[in-house]
Amino acid sequence: MKDYHPELQCRPISIAYDFTSRVGLLVLDEYECCDQGGCVALFKLIDPDVRQVQTVAGNELDTVYTRTSSGWLAA
Repeated sequence: MKDYHPELQCRPISIAYDFTSRVGLLVLDEYECCDQGGCVALFKLIDPDVRQVQTVAGNELDTVYTRTSSGWLAA
């Protein structure tokens, strides 16, 4: 069993970050989801200028968090 990550509020499989595009990737098990604030905070620790974070649950793109001038939007 994967360890529970209290900030993400889930059991992540892996993370990746592309410093060129400033896009992060959080991979989760199917049907798993994470806390938006914790997810964004984690990637801001990696790069304060992160522009987007994508989450994948199972093999499907789940949520995309995008930084805008008015804050972070989830889609």
